[in-house]
Amino acid sequence: PGFIEGVVNNRGKAVPVVNLNKRFNMGETPVGKKTKIVVTDIDSKSVGFVVNDIIGLLKLNEGEMEAVPQVIRQMGNRYIEGFAKKDEKIISILDLKSILTDEEMEEFEKEAP
Repeated sequence: PGFIEGVVNNRGKAVPVVNLNKRFNMGETPVGKKTKIVVTDIDSKSVGFVVNDIIGLLKLNEGEMEAVPQVIRQMGNRYIEGFAKKDEKIISILDLKSILTDEEMEEFEKEAP
């Protein structure tokens, strides 16, 4: 798919890299000094995500998270898991498992070197 940037070697494993801007139809991501690849495990499979910047890490308690409003669910937005409010900011929490379909994950496993 067009939102796949390629594959990186992470500790000897081939890891597919997803461009979140492209996945969310937000256009190209200009690569700069702040651009990062965040690698995480999804169902025991490593996936990298290109992000524009990392401002910091935040630890949230379950009580600080709020469910997705029904109007957003009705719009078919399967990527948003919830929201949180922290220091007067509203933070969108992505469901990383829903970024790639099962079929896309299987395709990566077939194509991985």
